[in-house]
Amino acid sequence: MTKSSNPDRKRQGKLFLRIFLPIVLILIVSISALSWHSIHSLTSSKRQDLLNRNQTIAKQVAFAVQSAFYTLNWDFIETLLDSEIQSEEVLWLTILNPDHEVYIGRGQDERVNCLKKSSDHKRQCEKPGLSLLDQTTFLITEPIAIGNETWMISLGGSLESISRQKKDIIVYNLRVGLIIVLLSCLTCLFVSRRITRPIVALADYAEDIAHGKFGVSIPVSSADEIGKLTDSFNRMSSSLLEFSSQNKTYSRNLEKMVEARTRDLQLTTNQLTSILETSTQGFWQGDNEAITEKINPRLAEIFGREEKDIVGHSIMEFLDDENQAILTEERTQRDLGKQGSYEISVSKNDGSLVPCLVNAIPLYDAQSKKIGSIAMVSDISWLKEAETGLRKARDEAETASQAKSSFLANMSHEIRTPMNSIIGRTRLALDNKLDRETRSHLEMISSSADNLLALISDILDFSKIEAGELRIDNKPFDLHETVETCLKTIHVLLEDTDKGVELRCTIAPDVPQAAIGDALRLRQILLNLLSNSVKFTEQGYIELFVDSSTLPDGSLLLQCLVQDTGIGIGIDEQENIFGKFIQESGSITTIFGGTGLGLAICRELCHLMGGDIELAGSSSLGSTFMFTLCLQPCDVRELPASSRKGSSEKGPVPPQSVLLVDDNEPNMILARMVLEKNDHRISEAHDGLQALNLLAKQNYDVVLMDVQMPVMDGLTCTRIIRDAECGNQVEGVVEDLAMQLASRLSGGHVPIVAMTANAMSGDKEKCLAAGMDAYLSKPFVPEAVESVFHKLATGHLRS
Repeated sequence: MTKSSNPDRKRQGKLFLRIFLPIVLILIVSISALSWHSIHSLTSSKRQDLLNRNQTIAKQVAFAVQSAFYTLNWDFIETLLDSEIQSEEVLWLTILNPDHEVYIGRGQDERVNCLKKSSDHKRQCEKPGLSLLDQTTFLITEPIAIGNETWMISLGGSLESISRQKKDIIVYNLRVGLIIVLLSCLTCLFVSRRITRPIVALADYAEDIAHGKFGVSIPVSSADEIGKLTDSFNRMSSSLLEFSSQNKTYSRNLEKMVEARTRDLQLTTNQLTSILETSTQGFWQGDNEAITEKINPRLAEIFGREEKDIVGHSIMEFLDDENQAILTEERTQRDLGKQGSYEISVSKNDGSLVPCLVNAIPLYDAQSKKIGSIAMVSDISWLKEAETGLRKARDEAETASQAKSSFLANMSHEIRTPMNSIIGRTRLALDNKLDRETRSHLEMISSSADNLLALISDILDFSKIEAGELRIDNKPFDLHETVETCLKTIHVLLEDTDKGVELRCTIAPDVPQAAIGDALRLRQILLNLLSNSVKFTEQGYIELFVDSSTLPDGSLLLQCLVQDTGIGIGIDEQENIFGKFIQESGSITTIFGGTGLGLAICRELCHLMGGDIELAGSSSLGSTFMFTLCLQPCDVRELPASSRKGSSEKGPVPPQSVLLVDDNEPNMILARMVLEKNDHRISEAHDGLQALNLLAKQNYDVVLMDVQMPVMDGLTCTRIIRDAECGNQVEGVVEDLAMQLASRLSGGHVPIVAMTANAMSGDKEKCLAAGMDAYLSKPFVPEAVESVFHKLATGHLRS
């Protein structure tokens, strides 16, 4: 590294000035401060010593003069004054009388001159103690008590000796300080030559490194810190040279990677562009004000506009007021940093609306500042059309379901009406004395009619379940009594079959007496399973196990198991045994009959009551079914009085005056025969209007009202009766009849019992809503009618 000597000297000189000039200045200031402090301290000390010494002299002279005055030794006084005036510092020494005039003394001329120079000499002469007349003269006065008079010693002194000493000290310190500064400069110059040269060289080398010149080393001239620093620079240079070489390699590799990455990004960009160009979804990008910045062809197609008509325009221009409100709300969500999916309808040029599904997210720049939004837009016109089709199909299905329900209701009414006559007349005939053959025929007719009625009930229950209209009626009931009632029915059935099959029942001790649930549906499940066992068991036994447990929520889990020794169920049929219209095999249908709905209904009932049913096991030696129901516990005291153990039997019902309203003559005859058998008084009407005319003329204890009748149906007739009882305006009849009804029925209550073959879900509710007090389903049995009359007599009719 070659440099000219002149620039080196200049750089070294500048470096010397920057480094050592402050040091020299500090030394000069320090020496000056120390000299001033020492001079000030020394002169102050000598001055104070001089003043103290002269004060002592004044006191000694005052004491001696006072003694000499008493002895009148004037020679001693003069000698004393002469001896003291000989001191270099004393200018005068005089004795002043009480009037402050000089009585005797030495150096009086000096005293007068000095006092004249002082502006306040009179006060200073009178003031005892030490005082300064000017910068170079001091005055000391000391009082002398001579008898009753006060005389004074006046001693004047000079401070010039102190000033001369101060000048000598300053000159001495200047000489010493100059020598120190010169030595310091020489020392700094020597040191600088050993420091600045390597530093300048290092600075030049650092500048070369800054320009990328690596690999040049500096000779190490010493082992001190400068030498170590030079060695560190050399090592750094070698490392930088190595790093530079590696960096060039890395730079070349990085350039290759950047080129490859750029190609990949370009390829990805091209792919994304191709995807957006060919996508079946529209792409939209806009700023924070919903101004469109970029779209793809599909979006222009969805909007039914040219790209130039969309880009640069606010998306709000293509929305009506309702959809603008939707988009405004969604833009608020984007401003909060949330993504969203929503539907809007876009207006085309022709004014038609295109329903669109929009999935939007906020768009941010590199500083995480929101700069707009991007969205994928899908044309969902086809989906809306499909939804319309589905709604139409649903409406058609609901219409078909209602038509089916209406058909089943009508069929139920039409079938139950003749069944009412068949079952009722057969039971009445069986109450008479008959020969064996006739009784056998009638019993066969009664059994067949009961089977037919059971099939109709299964079909109706299944229809209710499919329509979701089957409701569970949860009420307190006697659990043990319900099981016992089912067993009695099955026991009678077994006696009729004359198979010799044994019926067993085991109820666990912890099964409570009472529970809250639907006793009717529990009885239906038990009877279905037990009757199936009776049907398929030729010998052996049928056994019912009943157990219960308490669930964590406090409810009661009832567990029932029905086991028999019948023909069993084949392995192939076990998977579908609970399916609809399923029986074990076609031969079973031929031999035993049935619809195959019983187990399917049992399963649905178990599900509705929070439980389940399953085939626990089956073989050629029999089958085992187990089902569970979820009930709620209750106290026996919550049971109806008639359901409790030991409750009294129903007493005989007194004869009632009955208005029988029915348009079917066979049913009318049967009902009359059943009622007259118990001595009830019967009046008949074939439609609702005839019933109103009879009610306008006389009172009745109860009205048995059919629902479906010509001229006026039972529901309309009931509403008119209730309006008349409440004093409301009666509509639907002539004015005279309305007045008669209002006059006779106002303030009273006519018990009305529905007696109808309609057994679909909701029929009972419709009757009760119209104002009827109770509901009897045809075909009714005499016991059911008598039960209603018994409730009437006890005041518990409406239930």
